[in-house]
Amino acid sequence: MELFFLFALVGSAVFWGSEGSDQLSEDEIATGEDTDTEDLINLGDLVGGEGEMPDQDPPDDNSDAVEIVLTEGDVFTSEDDTAERFFISEGGFSSEEGGRGTVIEGFDPEHDSLAMDDWYLDVELYLTPDGAGVRFVALESSTTFLTLPDLVLEDGQTLEMEFFSERAEGGSFIRTYDAPTDSGPISIDAQRGTQEADLLTGSDADDVLFGEDGADTILGGAGDDILLSGSGITYYPYGFNHLPGSVTRVGDDGDVLDGGAGDDILWIGPGTEATGGSGADVFEAFANVYDVDADAAAITDFDPTEDQLIVTFPLSGGFVQSLPEFDLDDALERFELSYDADQDKTLVILNNFTVATLPGNQSDIRVAFHDAYSESGLPWYDTDGSLLSEQEGLAASIQVIGTVDTGVVGVNYNGTPT
Repeated sequence: MELFFLFALVGSAVFWGSEGSDQLSEDEIATGEDTDTEDLINLGDLVGGEGEMPDQDPPDDNSDAVEIVLTEGDVFTSEDDTAERFFISEGGFSSEEGGRGTVIEGFDPEHDSLAMDDWYLDVELYLTPDGAGVRFVALESSTTFLTLPDLVLEDGQTLEMEFFSERAEGGSFIRTYDAPTDSGPISIDAQRGTQEADLLTGSDADDVLFGEDGADTILGGAGDDILLSGSGITYYPYGFNHLPGSVTRVGDDGDVLDGGAGDDILWIGPGTEATGGSGADVFEAFANVYDVDADAAAITDFDPTEDQLIVTFPLSGGFVQSLPEFDLDDALERFELSYDADQDKTLVILNNFTVATLPGNQSDIRVAFHDAYSESGLPWYDTDGSLLSEQEGLAASIQVIGTVDTGVVGVNYNGTPT
């Protein structure tokens, strides 16, 4: 056990451990019966890892709780009925494949509580893979950051997490989670490729597969999978890469993606060959409107009655000065679907850049345009510039969506108009 620093607070106890993978037990600290904790009797407080409690006071109904700050790798075990208030620091992010993040054993929602800073965009509650407990997952990074391995929530029971945020009235808000019924994607921490040419194969469950660099082959198998064409900067919690609604840099190394059975999401980069397989699939593509030299992605089995192609392009009305201006009006003017009879393919073109090809003649399928960044509530348009309802826009076979240009990375920052 590592050295612990202790501080006394009126009406509560706070435990604080040094950085690393700590095994923390409240009973050992309080009684001194364990030889490793003998010097800590009656000194009060322990907090695990880096990070600190927020300035706000805890709720009145839990003001006498022991306050414990934990970070990634910490495993805290409570063996009595003492009320405990756990604050999960940002270090709880689990970077290891299959990692559990911070672990709290013996958590009892009857008298214990959870809190964290609002530093994840979207947090959901899933069962653990073995179904014996629950885990909190940051969806934008597909990582488990908190595991309660022995907490069982029956149907109708809930679990609360308090999020501290400057945006919230009073400095925090509480989100209530229903008892989860599934364990989420089986590879929630993601299978990742290397810089070489990899073969990544998913399971029959819902997988998340990242190709990274190299000419990869990614096979989703059965299940509702997410397949991501490679990028050297794929997998970071606050990057713009592969976040819903954000501009994405994906690889151009000629990856092959096959979603297999199920409703899959395939992120396709230049030169990618993508097959959705059976099911209603979504193909996510980034339109580099400043570089016409990249090869188009090839979608081999696009069915407009059930599949969708979402083409994201960077809005640059002066947000990044080195980028030429390109907005939704430009997208409406410079978008086209062109059938190439020699290849028997439909070319999806934006600003003279062929983003992707579709099989056969699909030049008459519905396309919708939307600015998802400049202002909230902006309308959708069809190819003639006529207004569409949001429902009609979201139902279109191809969506062309402008979003924040700070997600444009690398050579795109030195781009010139094409």
